[in-house]
Amino acid sequence: MMFDIGAHIGQSASYFLGHGFKVVAVEANPEACKRIRESFCAFLDSGQLVLEEKAVWREHGRKIDFYVNEEDSEWSSVFQAVGGRFDTECRVFSVETCTMFSLYETYGCPQYIKVDIEGGDEMCLQQLKDLRPPEILSFECNSLSWVGMAQELGYDAFKLVPQ
Repeated sequence: MMFDIGAHIGQSASYFLGHGFKVVAVEANPEACKRIRESFCAFLDSGQLVLEEKAVWREHGRKIDFYVNEEDSEWSSVFQAVGGRFDTECRVFSVETCTMFSLYETYGCPQYIKVDIEGGDEMCLQQLKDLRPPEILSFECNSLSWVGMAQELGYDAFKLVPQ
């Protein structure tokens, strides 16, 4: 099983579903969730894919603003400065939150976690300190200190890829 935190429209989920993984996709953007439901309905119906239409946040069960970027929906974020970067327009949606703890509590410890939540990756890494880290973890590294955080979680081999 893998957690796809910041699933967007399911690009990563598609790969893992095709390789037989159960995928828990977490996505806050309501428009992206609609595309996932349309594109992956057979996987959703079979239970191989679970869609959590939420934003990972510091607290579970809250409502927070989510900023969907009009120019590039991959830039959408719970942080206005990130969702509206480069002075681009964004729409605001109210979304429910979850935590890494609540995901573990519901689904168990995954083998792999992919995190790409525009400005919130560090928050996920911090929450993993109180949980059993997955065998494999990938995240968008906006600070080299995050590599140190991953090392504190027990990871001792890293692959850094420029994007």
